Amino acid sequence: MKKLIFVSLMICFLGCNEQQHKPKLFIPYSKINLSIIKFDSNYSIHYTLLNNGKGTLLIDTASSSCGCTEPILTSKRINPGDSAFLIVNYKPADTGYFNKKVVIKSNIDSLPAGAEGRIVPRENSR
Repeated sequence: MKKLIFVSLMICFLGCNEQQHKPKLFIPYSKINLSIIKFDSNYSIHYTLLNNGKGTLLIDTASSSCGCTEPILTSKRINPGDSAFLIVNYKPADTGYFNKKVVIKSNIDSLPAGAEGRIVPRENSR
């Protein structure tokens, strides 16, 4: 019986200890409103990725919702208290409202970042 209690307490302790050393991904501005942008232009959106946890954050992938959006990570490994950048290059494919997402998959969870706005032909945007 004492062994069972000891093993149960060790499992609980190790599980709690593991939770304390997890990374935590935080993106201060995960949704950016670009308002009105020009159809025939290229845009780069920069997101800061912060690790507010106590473990190392390992990013597997950053994938976009379409071919007109290209995500680039400056680092796939973010130590506790450090940051990296996600640069999203966007080339509008059509005019009208847009809502693009980039999903960041890591050793904790998946987290989306996004941008929205309205694309207008060059002659209408001033």
